[in-house]
Amino acid sequence: MKAFFIAAISLLISTIISGQTVTQSEHETAEQFVSRSMPENAQLTHKVLSVKWNNSFVIMAFFEQSYKLSQQDDPSQEEQFRIIATMFLQTALNQYRIIHIDSIDGEGSKPVIESAFFANTDKDPATELVLIVSWQQRHRDVNGTLYGTYVYDNLFKDAESRLTHLKKISEKLSGGCECEWSDGTHKKARFKTAADIRTELKHMGLKQ
Repeated sequence: MKAFFIAAISLLISTIISGQTVTQSEHETAEQFVSRSMPENAQLTHKVLSVKWNNSFVIMAFFEQSYKLSQQDDPSQEEQFRIIATMFLQTALNQYRIIHIDSIDGEGSKPVIESAFFANTDKDPATELVLIVSWQQRHRDVNGTLYGTYVYDNLFKDAESRLTHLKKISEKLSGGCECEWSDGTHKKARFKTAADIRTELKHMGLKQ
């Protein structure tokens, strides 16, 4: 039920903003521009990125949003946090279409964007979007940092309103927990940085 509720809210978020066309005013900074499309109960987290992705100019924003689950799913009504990753695709001078990248939920703590970059994760010449996310783990039996990697396919057509999450390669490139357990076990995360990911992709035979 909890998973369904979160999925429904995430779908609602993407339905509200994705596909809309917005205009950047003259002399408006990227931060000011994306903030006008900020979801409710949210604030900017991580640096706003203005970059060229393959043949398109995009602005990427990461909004940290607080929310609560339903009373049925969480009787304690604790505050939850997620990151709503959003892309603004330039379609004409000062004109952008909003594209929903993903909604990334907490895993024992609020999510943190460690890195956002482009890399070649498949055999086609276009690069994919890669996000590295971390969550602090402070529990009775384990302490450390959990690292996850999210890979999204390149834009195929101008009409797209959300990016496609490439689950298989994302799971393969996720770093895991750099943690210490109460029984004395220690583990290192495999992938924590863009350099770690690119090195692994080169080992997989993919030119970077």
